[in-house]
Amino acid sequence: MTFHPRFLRRGDLLQLFSKSALLDCRKLYSSNQNTRPAVYGIRGWLLLFCVILTIVNPLFFLAKVISVYYAANSLTNRLQGIFTITVIQNILALGMTIFSIYAGISLWQIRLNAVRIAKRYLICCMLYSIVVTFLPQMVELSSDAHRIMNLELIKGILRTFVFVAIWYTYLNRSKRVKATFGTP
Repeated sequence: MTFHPRFLRRGDLLQLFSKSALLDCRKLYSSNQNTRPAVYGIRGWLLLFCVILTIVNPLFFLAKVISVYYAANSLTNRLQGIFTITVIQNILALGMTIFSIYAGISLWQIRLNAVRIAKRYLICCMLYSIVVTFLPQMVELSSDAHRIMNLELIKGILRTFVFVAIWYTYLNRSKRVKATFGTP
């Protein structure tokens, strides 16, 4: 029943402000305040993504920095410029590690714009993969060495693309992400 203030009658006012109507409103308000969707919170796939961002990715990047450093250290005498490329790659990897931890903690703590930060991290992950692919092109190598390195780097780009595609899609379509963070 709708009430227009101009056409209210005395009975309408009594019905509008009756004790049972007020109790119904209180029940409705209190039940909406205390219940959350069953998919709310950092659990399931979202928890896995947070663990990947805060623990697995930093360990992966650390291992990658160490392996690239030792490989470049053994080649520095034979190849000019390999040390510079290694330093550039390690600085980029450090930046990606910090960004990964920041995005993961933002999600874990259910911060404002955490989903947007995680999506930006995923985009930067793809860009990092592409930039790192072109770094070895700056060093003079034999054609066989370039071919082998390019093959490995393309595999890395494909792995990164799959990782980014899966998690970006998850962040866009997940009911848990929508219930926890609102619509992204």
